[in-house]
Amino acid sequence: MSRPFTDDDIKAVRDLCPMGSDSDVELALWRANGDRNVAVNMLLSQQPRPAGNAPEYPSRPQVAAPTVAVSPSGDVAVVDD
Repeated sequence: MSRPFTDDDIKAVRDLCPMGSDSDVELALWRANGDRNVAVNMLLSQQPRPAGNAPEYPSRPQVAAPTVAVSPSGDVAVVDD
């Protein structure tokens, strides 16, 4: 049985997924029936994601706005500072 991918397919997937071994790349191409995109997605989904790279929200400290009360006559009073 001939393989459903070429040496160019192996090179293309290896270039996009350098962390994968040669056997990992070939296995992914076999499972993807030669589809480079599917093979790359398979390899990338197996790669562990580094922890702590999420953006920090908020990036600066937030200051709470004071609570105000407005009377029916239109007077404004700060309830807390």
